[in-house]
Amino acid sequence: MKLKLPRQLRRALRERAEQTGTSRGEVVLEALKQHLETTPPIAMEARLRCVESQLALLQSQLQIGEVEVAGQRDATEARKQAYQQWLRHFEAHPDEIESGRDAHEMAALKAATAA
Repeated sequence: MKLKLPRQLRRALRERAEQTGTSRGEVVLEALKQHLETTPPIAMEARLRCVESQLALLQSQLQIGEVEVAGQRDATEARKQAYQQWLRHFEAHPDEIESGRDAHEMAALKAATAA
């Protein structure tokens, strides 16, 4: 992983590496190791709980989105069914079709206004 570090931090890492006679990578690893050793487990647990709660929130939002999508699919299916029913009706009763329209137009209009 490549990180763009601020100039001041790069300078400090370089100076620390020169002082200890190690590479900058080793200096970073040692600093991280010290941080992990000195950070109380409670703080890490709190951070983990925060991450877990954010993950749970994202999962619930995803589920809500899936429900909305399913609802949209149900609404689309209901409109299609209404159209098909009206189409059958107008094909069976062509005298009810308005002048200048065909059965498909009338079915679409009725299905749209019924929804």
